[in-house]
Amino acid sequence: APEILQTLNATHGAVGWPENIKCPGILGLWQYFDGQDVPLVQQIAQVSGARVLLNEDWLKGLFGGYAVYDHEVSLSLLSFQVALKVTEFLHSHMPQLKQRHPSKMVFACTCNLNKILLVDTDDGGVYVFTRNGGLDMLEPIAPTEYSLGEGDEVRLMGLEARPDLNGQRGFLIEFDSSKDRWQVKMHDGTDHLIKPSNFEASSPEPCMWGSAKVPGILRWFEEYVRRLEQGTYQPMPLRPEVPDSVGICLMPSAGPQVVKCVTGGVEVTSSVTYMAEHNQGWTYSISFRLVTSKEERGFETCQLKSRTWIIQEDGQRPEQVNGEGVIGFFPILTDEGWLLNQESDPNRQYLQAGHPGWPGPVSGPFRYQSCSGRSASMCGSFSGHLTFFPGTIRRPTGPPFEVKLAKFPLRVPRYIF
Repeated sequence: APEILQTLNATHGAVGWPENIKCPGILGLWQYFDGQDVPLVQQIAQVSGARVLLNEDWLKGLFGGYAVYDHEVSLSLLSFQVALKVTEFLHSHMPQLKQRHPSKMVFACTCNLNKILLVDTDDGGVYVFTRNGGLDMLEPIAPTEYSLGEGDEVRLMGLEARPDLNGQRGFLIEFDSSKDRWQVKMHDGTDHLIKPSNFEASSPEPCMWGSAKVPGILRWFEEYVRRLEQGTYQPMPLRPEVPDSVGICLMPSAGPQVVKCVTGGVEVTSSVTYMAEHNQGWTYSISFRLVTSKEERGFETCQLKSRTWIIQEDGQRPEQVNGEGVIGFFPILTDEGWLLNQESDPNRQYLQAGHPGWPGPVSGPFRYQSCSGRSASMCGSFSGHLTFFPGTIRRPTGPPFEVKLAKFPLRVPRYIF
């Protein structure tokens, strides 16, 4: 995004590295640009020399973000000197951080420090401040050694019962320990349970550095770039209800992390992002749109009435959550998008946000974001169904019908962004 490129600081040649920075790989963070010229909240700006946060400056983080309710995240790469001063600030206000993690240095954060990334200056490991109570303040955000795991592309081989699948590619979704098999989502959308001995990496180790002992910071950065290049993360509104809130969105838009399902001509698409820094744990994005023709569907428009979510921790009884609409909206779907009017926004949220009136037709799918709480094992799933009325709730043109929300996993990923 051009707005983000404009925030990059020119490098000033060789940086005077403190002697305690022992991992040479960290140099790559500031080799070509000296971080971003980004604002911070006043207290941090005063001690670090950064600009003071104003208006919508929070959207321009190089490492992307998301927003759910009052929690706004957009991670910026700090200039080297600002990074040192923010680290000193945290050490002075959190003595336990300096005592337990003396070699960790801040390299990226949000404008208000509600999410902070750190790199180990000894070995290049990368971490995030976490609300995961079982960890010692920090949670790793990249593996230290290369191995296949969730999200990686693999090539199937040696299958005797399904030789037609040999040579085909898919993505690892999650490991079923009870069956000792991986769920593999193929490029045609089908899923199969495959033994680890029946697939291999679709290409050699993706890390350009070619070593199994590559510092975590380089693995993390390269994986982030790969996701940008593949369209997993794209520039789009971080707040779906605010069209101007465009930034690099960490809600996956493509790839194995996106789950789609079509029922009765309504397509429901979902994706999820782990929030290490938040007590809820996960934020998810769900969107609705009409597909096929109105003749095939049997209706021209339909309106969401209610939802039923099934949230289940692995090995535990499922929890069922019922509610009307989603986040106070009852979207009316059309072939072009959806209608934003008094019927779809009975709580007048759009007007309360300062808009002079409802716009009526809105192009594109209806998309919203919410969150789901942590569990003891941090392993679970989210699924459910929604009830729609053909026509509208007030003027139905047929009986209500259910639309499926396909299951998506709630797990802590290998790479955290």
